[in-house]
Amino acid sequence: MSRFAVVAVLAGALLFSGVGHCLTIPPFDPGALEIMSNRHVQPQGIVQQVESFLDTVGFEMVAETDAAELWLAKDFHTIRIVDRRTGYVWGAIPLENARNLNKSWQSYAGSIVAIECYDSKHSERRYGLLSNADVTYELVDNGFAFSAEYSSLGITFTGRATLIGNKLTFQLDEGSVVESGEYRLKSLAFVPYLGSVFEDEVEGWFLLPDGPGALMRFRKSGTYIAGFDEKVYGPDLAIDQLGQAQSLAASRPDDYIIPPNQVLMPVYGIVHGTGQHGLLSVIEDGEQYASIVATPAGLGNTRYNSIMARFEYRQKYGMATTRSGASSLVPQEQMNMLTPKQSFYLLSGDEADYDQMAVFYRGLLMEQGFLKEASGPEMALRLEIIGGDVQQLALWKVWRAFTPIAEASEIIRELQREGLGNAAVVLRKFTKGNRAGAPLDGRLGSAGELAQLRAEVEAGGGTFALYLDPLRANSDQINLRLEAAHTMGKKPIQIVRNNWDAVYPETYFYRPDVATRLVAQHLTRYGEFHLALDQLGSRLYGDYTSGKERARRENTPGFVALMEELAEGRKLALYSPNQLMWPFAHSFYDLPLVSGQYLYETDTVPFLPMVLKGSMALYAPFVNTTSLSRDRILRMVEYGAYPSFIVTHAPSSSLAYTPLEDLHSTAFSDWKEYIVETYTYMLPALEKTAGLKITTHEAVEQGKVKVEYEGGSTILVNYTDEPWAWGGVVVGPHDYAVVERGEAW
Repeated sequence: MSRFAVVAVLAGALLFSGVGHCLTIPPFDPGALEIMSNRHVQPQGIVQQVESFLDTVGFEMVAETDAAELWLAKDFHTIRIVDRRTGYVWGAIPLENARNLNKSWQSYAGSIVAIECYDSKHSERRYGLLSNADVTYELVDNGFAFSAEYSSLGITFTGRATLIGNKLTFQLDEGSVVESGEYRLKSLAFVPYLGSVFEDEVEGWFLLPDGPGALMRFRKSGTYIAGFDEKVYGPDLAIDQLGQAQSLAASRPDDYIIPPNQVLMPVYGIVHGTGQHGLLSVIEDGEQYASIVATPAGLGNTRYNSIMARFEYRQKYGMATTRSGASSLVPQEQMNMLTPKQSFYLLSGDEADYDQMAVFYRGLLMEQGFLKEASGPEMALRLEIIGGDVQQLALWKVWRAFTPIAEASEIIRELQREGLGNAAVVLRKFTKGNRAGAPLDGRLGSAGELAQLRAEVEAGGGTFALYLDPLRANSDQINLRLEAAHTMGKKPIQIVRNNWDAVYPETYFYRPDVATRLVAQHLTRYGEFHLALDQLGSRLYGDYTSGKERARRENTPGFVALMEELAEGRKLALYSPNQLMWPFAHSFYDLPLVSGQYLYETDTVPFLPMVLKGSMALYAPFVNTTSLSRDRILRMVEYGAYPSFIVTHAPSSSLAYTPLEDLHSTAFSDWKEYIVETYTYMLPALEKTAGLKITTHEAVEQGKVKVEYEGGSTILVNYTDEPWAWGGVVVGPHDYAVVERGEAW
């Protein structure tokens, strides 16, 4: 019998077996796969008791508090931390014979301080203290001081470790790093493998500041091409490589690939046994040059899960080598000026979970003044209205008005007639040439009409703000020689889309002094308006324009001062701002709703929303520019984020061949009904929790989440296809319920 006949017989048998009988292979259920994916938080299930797998044999206790003990092994240059409340012993790796690690890696992984260097040929080398450095120790109050000399490298530094309460802090002494040989310091980390776990031998996870938050549960070795390695507060545009090779073997441009989530907080977590033993790491100084690096078991031939903060003293940059613009990657000549400081908080019991880590971290930020209690009413909807922009014709560009101010007023009146008065309304693209600080474009309307629009919004119970981006520019908005910030390689900073059909493929960035001038111009013309401020809250970069060189850290105070000036007497809504700028934010726009979904990540968790909720109003990314689903709305309810829309009065097709053509559907007439429906659906949950903090968050079962707020209100969110009975409450499929304190429990 031929192979084709055999296939036919088998196919017939399979077809017959499926008639009148249950299939042995269950049907494809995309809903079940979705809630089991790393886009959701997974239920914890039964957690085994985790016992210490490290000990203090061979160590000397050098500090103790009511909460913890610090132990030092001078001969091995490593530490142990004992949580006195539980007896759990924290450390990096065994003193000797750590599995799957050669001597070089053992030295690096366990060292109190480990470094990376560039040699004379610009190759990277890694060194721990053991077998590489001469180290002296001195006991001091609450800990010990150390002095390390890598004599073969010509690198020395001093620092200390101190234990106060449940907080262990490592720091270098300011200005103590000295280079006297050919080697140049690249990076430094404190106890790189602290809290590491061999494959899945311990139940637990790392908490990553990826989007809203992500868990990397400990698993057996897998196959990965990269781990988590992201710079705190995002890339330094003046030195980081902005282009990443992307190839999907497609003929279309690949600029549809979204960038990774920016790390907005200098924090990560480690848990050994959920609800048992935890460490929360906070970078307290040098965060502008720190990266958070998590390595899953199986990456780079190591079978350990590890996480650390890596302080970058130098990076490679593109140095121009020819007049035509060719460049080669070489290390920075001058090291970054920083004083690394990192603390670990020992958490136990209920605090050793992602939600209570968020509560703990929120408390720290409240004490430090980065967050404050929410004040004033929160708007239940963000509506951004596009004024106008240029459209590319065959050989020239022409201006197109998408929403004149008079028509924007009509949009507002229509929403108010539907009961949607309490909206945060933002007008963008309204100045001449859409340049920051420029006069109002008269083709959209007059200054009087703009003031009237604001009055109408506020009379209906809403807020009105103007959009301002004082950092970015296209090629028609900037003088590259006089206004553009430059990279260390002396080229204008630019982000280039891999799509030369775009109207403006290149995005440039202003020098900080130019941004300050543009802000001053804006305040002169529009100082009475609130602001929706883009980029200034999320970008932090150096500028190496000849004669005006300033590094990333040197520019930070100027950016903060500019933000402080803008916040004086007006409300600021900031787009995905870094923690540095949170003290000035009244609202947080474009709250990330999902992690990067990397293969090594297992859960998406609301660490960021829990930290922020109750201190500022949170708004999700635009509903009408992303994938539409009921579950996406439920995610906003789960995270306490209000919905957002961006609209035009003109048809969506009007945006073709403009810089806004990626916004495929913006016509208000198309979206009005859905805006009203979304607002009405979400309002019962969001109005009950406005201005309140989230106290707990839990996946009760797969796809079933319980969120508790201060004051006793509880939100139940059901992402499954079946009803969910909880206490006396039944939550419908893909629906939510609000339960008041004492109600139906």
